[in-house]
Amino acid sequence: MAEFPHIEKVPCATHVLDLLMEDIGKMAWARAVVEKADYIIAFVRKHQFTRNFMRNCKAGEMDMVRWWTWHGTDHPDLTALACRVLTQAVSAAACERNWAVWDSVHTAKRNRLGSEKCRDLVYVAHNCVMLM
Repeated sequence: MAEFPHIEKVPCATHVLDLLMEDIGKMAWARAVVEKADYIIAFVRKHQFTRNFMRNCKAGEMDMVRWWTWHGTDHPDLTALACRVLTQAVSAAACERNWAVWDSVHTAKRNRLGSEKCRDLVYVAHNCVMLM
């Protein structure tokens, strides 16, 4: 505790977080996500070829989407999920645009605006940009 004097009781915090995760795990949507993740993990662990392929793709030697469309015919649900995930654009541009609009609303003059008014201003600013 000498290393982190501002943290009172680490075991207590760990226990609370553990209970929180257990409660989240009891929710239907979380159970469904965990079941799907378990299915994917079991598939990858059972198929050495797939695991080696993914290592090669990570190294930049192969296109994963092409592989899934060619070799994933035995597992259509998994293929559809993999292709959907792999074709998503990896970019923070949309987030940056969104943050820029929020930053323009939160100026020194507008600091005291309520949340409803801020939402309205962001909505108008965002739609004005879309009209241009």
